[in-house]
Amino acid sequence: MTQIFVPLSFGSPATLQNIAAYLPFLFLAGFFASFFVLKWIKKSQHSRDGKFLPLILAVIIMIALVDFALAYYHFTDLISLKIFQLAMALLFITGVTMAGVRFVIQFSLEGRNRLALIWKLAGSVTIGIALAGLPYVMIFSITDLPALFENDVSGITFIPFSFQLLIMILLFLLPDLLREKQIVEQEKRMEEHIHNYEALFNHHPNPVFLLGKDGSFLNANHEFISWARLPKESIIGSSILNFVAEKDTKRAMEYIVDSFKGNANHFEISGISSRNYIYETRVTSIPMWSNEQITGVYGIVQDITEAKANEKKITYLAYHDELTGLPTRRAFFEKISSLETAYKEQGDTFAVLYIDLDKFKELNDLFGHSYGDEALKEAVLRIKPCLPEGAFLARMGGDEFSLLLPGMTSNDQIGKIAASIVENIRKPFIIDKHEYFLTASVGAAIYPRHGNNQESILKSADTAMYHAKENGKNNYKMFSDELAQSTRRKYIVGNELRNAIIRKEFDVYYQPKVTLTSGEISGAEALVRWIHPKIGIIGPNEFIPIAEENGLIIEIEDIVIEKVLRQLKSWNSGRSKALPAAINLSQRHFYQENIVAKFKALLHEYELDPNLVEIEITESIMMDQNPAVITRLHELRDLGLKISMDDFGTGYSSLSYIKRLPIDKLKIDRSFIMDLSDNEDSQAIVSLILSMAEYLKLEVVAEGIEDQQQLQYLQNLKCSEGQGFLFSKPLAINDFQELLKQTADL
Repeated sequence: MTQIFVPLSFGSPATLQNIAAYLPFLFLAGFFASFFVLKWIKKSQHSRDGKFLPLILAVIIMIALVDFALAYYHFTDLISLKIFQLAMALLFITGVTMAGVRFVIQFSLEGRNRLALIWKLAGSVTIGIALAGLPYVMIFSITDLPALFENDVSGITFIPFSFQLLIMILLFLLPDLLREKQIVEQEKRMEEHIHNYEALFNHHPNPVFLLGKDGSFLNANHEFISWARLPKESIIGSSILNFVAEKDTKRAMEYIVDSFKGNANHFEISGISSRNYIYETRVTSIPMWSNEQITGVYGIVQDITEAKANEKKITYLAYHDELTGLPTRRAFFEKISSLETAYKEQGDTFAVLYIDLDKFKELNDLFGHSYGDEALKEAVLRIKPCLPEGAFLARMGGDEFSLLLPGMTSNDQIGKIAASIVENIRKPFIIDKHEYFLTASVGAAIYPRHGNNQESILKSADTAMYHAKENGKNNYKMFSDELAQSTRRKYIVGNELRNAIIRKEFDVYYQPKVTLTSGEISGAEALVRWIHPKIGIIGPNEFIPIAEENGLIIEIEDIVIEKVLRQLKSWNSGRSKALPAAINLSQRHFYQENIVAKFKALLHEYELDPNLVEIEITESIMMDQNPAVITRLHELRDLGLKISMDDFGTGYSSLSYIKRLPIDKLKIDRSFIMDLSDNEDSQAIVSLILSMAEYLKLEVVAEGIEDQQQLQYLQNLKCSEGQGFLFSKPLAINDFQELLKQTADL
């Protein structure tokens, strides 16, 4: 637009006629020129190379050419080249251009705050006025313009030059004025930053320091001075290595040097105070920048001594039992994993022993957990002397321990160690002046003979230990193929039991009881048998203990009770002399509240005389302190059922117990009958039982009679009733009924 108004201001007659011709050209030229100038400035700023000279030259040449073309086009007839004025015009164009570019560059770096926008607006207006005046300077430099005027206007020639000089000076001053104001504000902000930094540095809750490039202290806050226990004068100028434990000096310097390369680091080292007290610390090192250079490194210290101590304690407790000090289950599995690795790499074998304290639960229940804890600690003290060098003993939990014996494969060596452990544990424990007896069951297995991985070898040792328990406890067992087969058999039987109850695979066999004086069948003992469709007959000695473990014994005994009472109904219908039958019941059955109601309902259902039903209990029930059990026995007796004591003489036989219980009959255990003919002790015991029973008015049945000598001796002692293979083995129902028929025909 300047190029239009300039000739109009001089009244050029050709201007209005040619506006349409060169206005679009001037507009496009100005647009593209501005675009490329701004783009170049932006590019130069990003590259930070400061190469603006080509840009300035290009702008100067462009402005000079455009202004010269304008003057020449409009005032061709007045062209009068004046070297001095032209040189001045080019000088003014150069000065305005440089001032304008400087202004644009300076303000393009400023933010978008209100002050910067005001200064940008003022500068833009000034640049516009400066550019508008340049065509006048060029016109007066290359034309004889006073000829256009009638009056003398020779003095007007210097007006454009004076005006441009003023504008150029203003353009140069504007950025400086802004810069000065910015410097004042920047210094104010710097003071605030310094104040904030000092406040943060001096009042930081953690020790903070500043290091120079040589690793010496430039500054330290109050917390660091307190931590170092030295005056600040002794710290400033000293090396950071004076405060680092010797083992960590190299590593600490590596991190500090790395921070001087511009990297922030977080690391843990042991610090040392002036009194040689070791602190565990976590340090953060941060480079300090000034004028794009690293002049120092800040360090923030966090005292983690207590946290490290707690971490060590947690780690210790994770791997050591708090009560006994032994390694824990976790430590045991890590150890056995390392032994497995050693075997794979070097072929080193090892043995695994599982140790379980028998009757430990009884001790806890009787005396309390404090006594149990003392017993555990004493047990560990007894086990340790039995162990060879290199053995690894761990507490797995409760009263269970595991033992690893690296390099040991001899059954004899392992057996001696296990036997010595069993022997040491069986000695009496004296706890708070109380004497208590514990025993140990130990199972052993050898890697990889009894298992080629962690799971299988531990399972083998566990299997051996449980077999030791099943065989009377207080002993040890070495794993073998026979044990494995027995375990598999037990698993199969246990797994099939529940289905056997559902499929009613249990049958009842009967062994006759005989009056010893006449040989007449006086009754029968009902004995359960499991008729498995694939395995065949499974004896009660095998499945009854498993049923008790699995909680299925009640359901099995209920099947037997129902079958026996139904059979009694069949036998005694039309029989002149009653034939009773005895049913074995486990101790657990008497914990059932409905046991009395159950018998009452079945007796009523089958219209059966209660005197035909005899319940056999074991001597272990004598030790039961549960009054409900004794009450239920009395209720069954009051109902009319008879109660007999099975296996009498082998366990807790006591007159006081017999007096408390509603007993009708005693069954002498077969162990006394087997050697009755030639063992004086057995003869004395049997004689004593018979005398006692006669005195207490109790009936007696002798079990296990197998030969005539035994029978003769019992007859001489006036034993009234007996049973055994001499008379008959247990028979299936059809065979038993055939036996009844045969004896009736005699």
